[in-house]
Amino acid sequence: MVLDPPSEFDEMSKSDRDRLLLLCKEYFQPIKSINTKRSSYWLKHRIQWVDNGMYCTNGQFKGAMLALGFYSTDIEHSQNCHFNVSEKSKAIALAKSRRF
Repeated sequence: MVLDPPSEFDEMSKSDRDRLLLLCKEYFQPIKSINTKRSSYWLKHRIQWVDNGMYCTNGQFKGAMLALGFYSTDIEHSQNCHFNVSEKSKAIALAKSRRF
């Protein structure tokens, strides 16, 4: 059994799902390979800390990322999985500059 399953995304209200999808789409850029530097837990906190960010669980975040076409090789085996997210993504760049 995986903790924080992506199916938690489906349990959100439609407006919350739409908002989370928009934030993830704006702040994360896909790449071909998996980024093992940033876990789903770390990434979901970037969504919480951006302007007009929102709280979401790790599972809700994982479900949103999958819905947007991101993928993970360890989502079935790890609570804090990794996605094909670019280090050049807006959220990661903001974190590196210590703006949040």
